[in-house]
Amino acid sequence: MAKKGSPINLRTIAHPVLYEVNARVLIRELSDSSKDPVTLGTIPNALLDEWASLGIHAVWMMGVWSSGPEGIAIARSDESLRSVYASVLPGYRESDVAGSPYAIYAYEVSKHMGGEKGLKQLRTRLAERGIGLVLDFVPNHTARDHPWVKAHPEYYVQGHAGEEMERPDLFFPLKSKSGTLAIAMGRDPSYAGWTDTAQLNVGNRAARKALIDTLQDVSRLSDGVRCDMAMLVLKGVFEKTWSERSAVSGGSQAEGEFWDEAIKKVRSEFPNFLFIAEAYWNMEWDLQQLGFDYTYDKTLVDRLKHEGA
Repeated sequence: MAKKGSPINLRTIAHPVLYEVNARVLIRELSDSSKDPVTLGTIPNALLDEWASLGIHAVWMMGVWSSGPEGIAIARSDESLRSVYASVLPGYRESDVAGSPYAIYAYEVSKHMGGEKGLKQLRTRLAERGIGLVLDFVPNHTARDHPWVKAHPEYYVQGHAGEEMERPDLFFPLKSKSGTLAIAMGRDPSYAGWTDTAQLNVGNRAARKALIDTLQDVSRLSDGVRCDMAMLVLKGVFEKTWSERSAVSGGSQAEGEFWDEAIKKVRSEFPNFLFIAEAYWNMEWDLQQLGFDYTYDKTLVDRLKHEGA
């Protein structure tokens, strides 16, 4: 067992218990009930002790990364979403809508949540209680206003000229020096695009390197990552989803599977780093063979939910 206060090796625990916390909701509620604003670094000891008493091995702090103004504006103006907000939070205010935690503008902790300093303080305080810290990583897409979109549009899947007008459910316009580009929204192939996101092309060698560099930065701040929709960047799935649009529009083509390269790179620095995949479509085994420690078991969840335990 690791010494309390030192980085937690979650990979040595046979059946680790992961406790998910919506970081945005938690900080908002704690701050509203306190005379002083609460950050990740100043979460009360009593609450951390309560978590420790549950017998958990790690806390997944969901939603610590920054959303951009465009994603927040989309979340606040979408009529279909507004009706949902009203049903779950009657009398909600616009300021209650913080945007999707999975349309990431930057892998940075906002100042009101305590910034990187607050996150590091939380990790240390959790480790003192023998609890690891797991954070989000989104490989498939970024926010539409992520700096890469304008600086490196070649990192993203693109449609043909005018497709942003023909298929507004899949593409959005980006004004560039060479004219208007049709940038794809991130998507699950079974649905329309997620309107607040931009679809990365992990087949682009430069995009892949930038994404892996980002993952390495996240790994220096945590003991593991929960990887959103991890199966979407598997080569076969990606090419099937985007067909001819999966071709690299600028730069060179990356070889092999993204996860094989990414996981090996992180573990060359942090051998004990934990990888958890959100996975569907019976892709669990494929992801485990590429280095994931754990994957979602969608079949079991569906049976428990719909067929009875």
